Amino acid sequence: MLPGLQRLADVLQPQRQAGVLHAWTAATTGREADVFLRIENRGDEEAMLTGASVAEAGRVEIVGFGFQEGAEVWTRLPSLPIPAKITIELEPHSLALRLKDIGEPLEAGQHLDMVLEFGATRLPVEVEVGPAGATSHSHAGHDH
Repeated sequence: MLPGLQRLADVLQPQRQAGVLHAWTAATTGREADVFLRIENRGDEEAMLTGASVAEAGRVEIVGFGFQEGAEVWTRLPSLPIPAKITIELEPHSLALRLKDIGEPLEAGQHLDMVLEFGATRLPVEVEVGPAGATSHSHAGHDH
């Protein structure tokens, strides 16, 4: 294979192995926001989500939801394993990617360019900003 085609194949391979759907967050004027999405591992091996980045936030953390002494808590996770041929939902009261140190308010209708990190592999994702207080992804204006 020609070197240029091999580089293109190397870039496209992770995108064939993993897919992301319905990436969204709610509008906020605060310094934190949670991003929710669906990750499909189409590959034959486990994928490990190790991080993410987005220009609008100082950092992004993988977080999991639970209860501690009867109170709701989110715990930072070092990574998120996604078994082969499995779809994982990051949704309210479950799992999320938490944007920290947001510089400017996130407004409904805005789109964020996020990059998911699976070890050395990067997967670009567009995140839709929904209305403040949104609890699910809006399907208005597009088909699936």
